[in-house]
Amino acid sequence: MLSGDNVPGGGDTDGWGRVRVEVSDHLSNRLCADLEVRSIGEVTVAQVYRGRAGEAGERVSRLERPDDDDSYDCKEIGAALAQEIQSNPSAFYVSVATTDYPNGAIRGQLGPAA
Repeated sequence: MLSGDNVPGGGDTDGWGRVRVEVSDHLSNRLCADLEVRSIGEVTVAQVYRGRAGEAGERVSRLERPDDDDSYDCKEIGAALAQEIQSNPSAFYVSVATTDYPNGAIRGQLGPAA
């Protein structure tokens, strides 16, 4: 789940979202993200970062901007990063920025597959 409350320094408290991330390290080394956002205004960028909750992190992959509030996107990310995300998903997060919140409107940590 993505929320403005998860953004260090504050994000869009009315906005919310969800993201399902799948990482394959068998041959394709791809990260696929199904992203849904609501009530956050015009999205300028959606990205995956390396970083713990409450910390600013390093961008590791850009995601497709949600069109009409939803997007599905796959990117090749390399074997080392695919393995790193699979081994420790909570060390990564998704952040979605908007024109009103250029440093992040909503954010959510990745977690293990449910």
